[in-house]
Amino acid sequence: MSTPFLPLTPAELAVHRPVWDALGELFLDTDTRPSLPLIARTLVESGLDEVALDEIWREEITPALHFNLTLVAGEWAYFDLDWLEDRIMRRRAIRHRLERWSFSKLFVRVWGNEMQPWFQVVMLLRARLLVLPAAERSRQAQVWHWLARAYFWPELPHPDLLSASRATLAASWTALEPALRPLLLCHESVAAAEQAVDELLTRSPG
Repeated sequence: MSTPFLPLTPAELAVHRPVWDALGELFLDTDTRPSLPLIARTLVESGLDEVALDEIWREEITPALHFNLTLVAGEWAYFDLDWLEDRIMRRRAIRHRLERWSFSKLFVRVWGNEMQPWFQVVMLLRARLLVLPAAERSRQAQVWHWLARAYFWPELPHPDLLSASRATLAASWTALEPALRPLLLCHESVAAAEQAVDELLTRSPG
């Protein structure tokens, strides 16, 4: 029989809370795909390795928040971080009992699998940020964010990225697009998404 997880220390909580806050966005009842690069940046800044982040995803965030995706009108703005911490910590204390509830485990597995592609993209972008010099990571994540915003929300106006050259943006997009394409929904137009990004690149300095 598994045993309860040990309580997190104050230092561990200080590291986990921003990660919970960032990954919790994936379970909001709204489109947060443009935020994936910013979530990846937060995971990098946490200093946690891939194993620890995967455990947080599977054992803490998904069980705590999967319910929101089953609601007709779930929370769409944000999850209160203190509320989320309390929910996760209470579950940690009784996880050895929850594991025997097959119905609960089934829901966690279903909705964990539903959001797994989003999490995988976050982890991919995290890995790409890690190979950059620390001073460049935040700026790169922000560039990815605006490119993803144009890609997933092509109908909205998008600001010029004057701080980045066209060549830099084009290189960023070439690396980013294959990761984002699988997240396009069946009713979304690939052509419209690509055109929005092309227009954004065209407005950038040469």
